Amino acid sequence: MVLVLITAAGLGYMTWDRNRDYRTAVGIWTDTVAKRPVNFRAHNNLGVALTRKGRYAEAVGPYQEAVRLKPDYQNAYSNLGLLSMQKGDFDGAEQYFQTMLKLAPERTEPYVVLAELRTAQGRINEAIQLYRQALRLAPGSKNIEERLKKSSGRWFTDSIRPFSKQTGAACIILEGYEKQDPSPAYRQQLQQTVKVPPRLAAA
Repeated sequence: MVLVLITAAGLGYMTWDRNRDYRTAVGIWTDTVAKRPVNFRAHNNLGVALTRKGRYAEAVGPYQEAVRLKPDYQNAYSNLGLLSMQKGDFDGAEQYFQTMLKLAPERTEPYVVLAELRTAQGRINEAIQLYRQALRLAPGSKNIEERLKKSSGRWFTDSIRPFSKQTGAACIILEGYEKQDPSPAYRQQLQQTVKVPPRLAAA
């Protein structure tokens, strides 16, 4: 189940350099690569087209060729890392994502994909911090805010579950959560998620 979720959420983040019709994308980019074999973006986009078709093993080669042609190409490293996650190879994904971070620490993408990896590994607190770092670089990003919201919700739910019948303990956890992220909207959503009693919600 975890890998299915990774595929749905993670692969959806893959970077596509141009808008194309997915029904014909594999043919378009195969033709482009044949005509322009040194075009690193074309190789990356062929990899994305194959990935979208579920042809994961075939997608690795084009991504690797894109990196060979342009060793600092972030998109291909990201896509290789996401494919590694899809296979359950978290160590491989870590290497690709850390390479991205070294190449461009000023961009949001390395922090976002590393956060996705930390989430898959169950290291939710680390994922939250990475999303926050990405938001500092891109304030107001709805995509990143939504990912942070989901990770924060998972952190809270995992924290409160063992104490669901202990109102006092749940209240302490809720207070600790608010120190992490005081957003009233997050608090309301999480109260609904774990069905916190009204008297606790007002604590």
